[in-house]
Amino acid sequence: MFGGEWSSRDGRRFRQFGDLWRFDLEARRWDPPLECGSADVSAPSAGSRDRGKRTAAAAEAATTAGPSARSGHRMCCTQGGQLLVFGGFSEKKNNEAEYLSDVHSLDLSGNALWRSSGRGAKGRGGGDRPSRRSACLMWAAAGCDAAYVLGGVCPRKKKGGANEQLAVLEDLWRLEVAELQWQRIETSGEGPGPRTSMCHCALPPGPASESTERRLIFGGALLLSSGSKATKTRELSVFHNDVFILDLSEGPGQWSRLWSPFGSTAAPQRHLHVAELALRKVDGGGVDLGVLALEASASASGKKGRNRRKATGAPDCEDGWEGSAPSMPRGRIAASCTVTDGHLWVFGGACESGTKREITMDDLWRLPLDTADSPRTTAESSWECILPASDKVSVWFSDSESDDEDDEEDFHGHSEELARRCEDDALFVPGMSKKQQKEEKKKQQAEAKRQIQDVKGQARNDKREEKKERQRTQAKGAAGA
Repeated sequence: MFGGEWSSRDGRRFRQFGDLWRFDLEARRWDPPLECGSADVSAPSAGSRDRGKRTAAAAEAATTAGPSARSGHRMCCTQGGQLLVFGGFSEKKNNEAEYLSDVHSLDLSGNALWRSSGRGAKGRGGGDRPSRRSACLMWAAAGCDAAYVLGGVCPRKKKGGANEQLAVLEDLWRLEVAELQWQRIETSGEGPGPRTSMCHCALPPGPASESTERRLIFGGALLLSSGSKATKTRELSVFHNDVFILDLSEGPGQWSRLWSPFGSTAAPQRHLHVAELALRKVDGGGVDLGVLALEASASASGKKGRNRRKATGAPDCEDGWEGSAPSMPRGRIAASCTVTDGHLWVFGGACESGTKREITMDDLWRLPLDTADSPRTTAESSWECILPASDKVSVWFSDSESDDEDDEEDFHGHSEELARRCEDDALFVPGMSKKQQKEEKKKQQAEAKRQIQDVKGQARNDKREEKKERQRTQAKGAAGA
């Protein structure tokens, strides 16, 4: 395990790590941080090629650190025992993120020496290497010392002093570990496009297939925005639950879609078209691709979308989960997935519902694959919920909605009370000058605000205690059952 970050609850304190740890599976303990030297293998410029060469002895004697402290990077281990670290970002003293595109390799055979290429690379990259990025997908190639990097996010150019925004990438690269050299891989077919936080896993070869360079991709979020300088910008995250396969067995990457809530015959542009329509109706936040698909289907057949969702038990983008047995997993990011026994398994992840609610999932789903040699889903293939979302998640989700409504009511009530007190304070008080009246009014307003905050704080504490008591009661009931 390398690097990462920690931040306080209020977000005022932030720290990034640059230490490397190893977990002993037999002893079940973490070994102390490993001390490693490094050797820079970046290619020297043409004018200083001779001066830039290092001997093996000089490289072994190097004592500078390997990769710098960072987060958002990716790491994998090749079949030959090379540990790879790529990209991420470092937090600077002015609280700005500095995105990186350097790659580091550590031989786990025991020499404890980092090899680095593009150390501290902060530029856009070029035709021979990927640009700086964070949160990409990275995995080791099968049967050789190589690795692949797919997508990620990088900062856009600032225009007119605007705040920095992130661009979502979808390019694919292959890294040869021996020379730490990159190669751009072209792709064709229907892929997921520019998304963030997808999950991925290896697709094992079947009995009649020797292809080991196949990757299965699930979920992720598509970020959409609309507006201009004259209007308010609206941003919408569309959480996906579709499945793709990336086949790299024959050089160029070949994308194919394995499953979609729109059906196997839907046009590739259908997903984006429906999402753009949702952006016009929803005032920011997050929506679920499965819900959009059901609503589009219901609208085409002349039925009301809400009745269709109740009949299928699918989640509602406004009201949360309506049914106790949804027919497909909710769209999500940062899930975990694997393929075993002819099924794709997906666990957990996170999603948004509306403009304020974020949900961390703990449900488990599986999707049957027709064959291992040429995976596909048939008309009879359907998702199966193995472990539904826990009561803790469901209660938290429903409470978050009711809390929002209660907070809004409390806000209006307290605002009216504050306005009434301010009117009373504005009355003329005999014996006081206008300046004294203003000072007294400010004091009384501050006291009124403090009292209102105390009442709201007590109300929130009471709600938390009620919520904990409900959870304890539900847990006891589940244990008794």
